[in-house]
Amino acid sequence: MHLGILQCDDAVPVLHDTPDYPDMFMTLLRQADPNLRFSVWRCHENTLPTGVNDADGWLITGSRAGVNDDRPWIEPLAHFVRTLWQAQRPVAGICFGHQLIAHALGGQVTRNPQGWGVGVARYAPLAPEQAPAAPHRHHWMQPALPEMHLIVSHQDHVDRLPPEATRLAGNDFCPNFMFEAGGCFLGIQGHPEFPADYAAGLMNARRGIIPDDRIEAGLASLKGPINGDTVARWIVQFLRQAQGRSKAPAASPGNDCTTSAAA
Repeated sequence: MHLGILQCDDAVPVLHDTPDYPDMFMTLLRQADPNLRFSVWRCHENTLPTGVNDADGWLITGSRAGVNDDRPWIEPLAHFVRTLWQAQRPVAGICFGHQLIAHALGGQVTRNPQGWGVGVARYAPLAPEQAPAAPHRHHWMQPALPEMHLIVSHQDHVDRLPPEATRLAGNDFCPNFMFEAGGCFLGIQGHPEFPADYAAGLMNARRGIIPDDRIEAGLASLKGPINGDTVARWIVQFLRQAQGRSKAPAASPGNDCTTSAAA
């Protein structure tokens, strides 16, 4: 499978040899599937793919920018996301990418009134009966986790899901932490790609921006379990499942990969 990485920022150089975001994702996802191939588009520098067929599936990275910021590259990227949706191509969005999917499909992203989320957050995936609109999730959310522990770094969140989306995980701090839409789009607020030392360096670099007590709690949380490798498997399995469904003959019109034909 050929994945197109839609890069939305450069990593903050908080380590002696900080890998850039695409490198973090390539390292992580190749642990789940060594046969993956990658191409990178630096969207934050106004470089976009020529079309939806430039890759088999897509991954949208995080960013220091917010989807509501007045940046000249954000709306063209949102337009491309809508084009991917119309073509029913497999897409996963991480942090900013998760929020951009929601924004592009008609959801709402706002500043979280509870402040910054940093460190390792715990979220219990919804039981199948709580997300009946996502009937195929049990195929790709394997191995199953009763509770996932993911590194987070965000102050915005998806306040309202798009009409087509189904919530897969959330809590009082971030109700829409994880969602899917149409069996083809997956959004995750957390950062499975972040190494713990990068997350620690990022928190320390933001002292004076993030309250000290929240940073100290976030740093302490890095000593516990982190499920980035398992969530990476979920992402790859979701994208492969979506790719297979998008190649199936169309049975009826509608925004669902289970019924949409693609080349």
